[in-house]
Amino acid sequence: MEKWLTKKMTVLGLLSVLRLPASSLPQSVVSIIPNIISTAVSLSIKMKEELEAGHKDDDDGAFEAEPDDDDDWGGYDEDQDVTNPDDEAYMSALNKLSQGGDIAQFLLGDGWDGLDEDDDEDFHSPLDNVDEMHFVNDILKEAYKREPDVYQQIQGALPADTVSACQQIFASVDAQRQQAGGH
Repeated sequence: MEKWLTKKMTVLGLLSVLRLPASSLPQSVVSIIPNIISTAVSLSIKMKEELEAGHKDDDDGAFEAEPDDDDDWGGYDEDQDVTNPDDEAYMSALNKLSQGGDIAQFLLGDGWDGLDEDDDEDFHSPLDNVDEMHFVNDILKEAYKREPDVYQQIQGALPADTVSACQQIFASVDAQRQQAGGH
């Protein structure tokens, strides 16, 4: 998993299962809750370390401030056509199809030469604003508070390094929140 967003989605998705009461989950899922927690916690720690080291895959999900230079873009005159390379490529592909092209190739995207296939860097998701460390902290504490007996047993099944990593996450998030509240 190289991409930052992919890692984040994995953490958020795995831990979202813990929002449900354990009694409502199938036994096959309940039995792997320790693995879910271990995977999500280790991935979160790895993401934090990468962020601190400055290796965030250039996909930090943060919105970049755009300059307020309205002078650079004056719009279009009445006699100017607005063209979009993606639209042009799509229309070209449709024209090829209408001239007897292969529908299977069209559906697979063959012949859409001008389309940019890697729009990931321009994509922004509402999940970009979710801090995965805070999410891990909140979900685990919420689950423990809701079902202390169940999660006490789950904690006993966790490897010692995962329990230690959870404690580090809790301490880090609590310190961040205390610092944010103190300002």
